[in-house]
Amino acid sequence: MKLIAVIALAIAVPQTSYTQHTRSQDVNVVNTPNVNVVNTPTVDLGASSIVGINPSSNTVQVASSSREPVLTTQTLQAVNVFQKELEITLAEGQAQGSASFTVPAGKLLVMEDVSGFAVMGANSIQQFPGVSLITTANNNPAGHILFAQAFGAGFQIFMFGNTIYADPGSTVELIFGRDSFNTVGTAKLNVTVSGHYISQ
Repeated sequence: MKLIAVIALAIAVPQTSYTQHTRSQDVNVVNTPNVNVVNTPTVDLGASSIVGINPSSNTVQVASSSREPVLTTQTLQAVNVFQKELEITLAEGQAQGSASFTVPAGKLLVMEDVSGFAVMGANSIQQFPGVSLITTANNNPAGHILFAQAFGAGFQIFMFGNTIYADPGSTVELIFGRDSFNTVGTAKLNVTVSGHYISQ
């Protein structure tokens, strides 16, 4: 009877077993700056491009087309930053004047901010400034009217929410004018144009 009770007790007590993994669970993390490609002259990246790897000269060749270009991001460096101040003075009796600069060859100019200040002629006669930029983009000339807002003894001049482009080697012209029948006194405009170049 005691033997039956011991057997019954042994069956009723839950048993716990342990096993040890024989395979390694570690992940090997290394810092490898160079990736060696052996016996693989080309790597197909899909429809947009094919990269050719030449291990003997340590070079990578990228095939690209205008329909399927390889997308890149240009790093903005100090040599690509643009900033230019322009000044125009209208003498007594003068209705319009201009100032200009030339975009360097091989550089597309992206103008992101145009702002300045205009002081008009005699205070006793109301004069309103007309200010615009003339640029050529993709060989198409166009005019861009700048906003003028009364501020203190003059007018704030600014570009409102636009980006203006100018072709490599093209001329950017700033035009400053007032009504031809109201040219009393001297008027002066100072404008700063800022942005960046994109190499072409």
